[in-house]
Amino acid sequence: MVASARIRSALANERGRVLAVWILLGIAAAVSVVFLGYSGRGQSLKGDEWGYAHRPATEPMLQVAFDTGPGKYLLVVPMIVYKLAFSTIGIGEYLPYRLLGMALTTAIAGLFLVLASRRVGYLAALPGAVLILFLGSSSEVIATPLRVPEQISLAAGLAMLIVLERRTIRRDVAACALLLVSLTSHPSAWRSRSPPPCCSSRGRVRSGGGRRGSSSCR
Repeated sequence: MVASARIRSALANERGRVLAVWILLGIAAAVSVVFLGYSGRGQSLKGDEWGYAHRPATEPMLQVAFDTGPGKYLLVVPMIVYKLAFSTIGIGEYLPYRLLGMALTTAIAGLFLVLASRRVGYLAALPGAVLILFLGSSSEVIATPLRVPEQISLAAGLAMLIVLERRTIRRDVAACALLLVSLTSHPSAWRSRSPPPCCSSRGRVRSGGGRRGSSSCR
């Protein structure tokens, strides 16, 4: 009785409801990690990952980062990450790469929750965030180490949109940096979309409602 009364009291205010949503997302993230860990057991490097391992070992890093090859995407940030990982961890143990994929999946869900909650509220945003955590572990979806480049791109893109919620010069610069990370990680996060706000040709909105000149990203 005492515990239930405390829970009702905590949920009666906005801060308590927000805390409850984050606790539920944390529980869902833990379940997701267990689910993905079990579903993806026994995996090893596969598909494009072998290319990610081979090129840094046989080509100069600048060429690896900026020479994409026929029909390939620009993956500057992921290739730097893979280069560091393969140089320190190696390719014999796949678990660290799987943990990276799980961590990025959880980060994307959390960033989505923050962004969506500012438009529809935390309770309405929670189901979408939980859904992201359970996309699966096959190569057709994002929740796999094979999709780390897309995950980095999505995480940076969502963080950019959150930063742009409040428009200041510092936030614009940070948003441009995050956009650069996103676009140089994988283009799929921005495919078929209009230009993001910080790269729009329209004037930047002042915090007080007026307009300045063109965006700092131009």
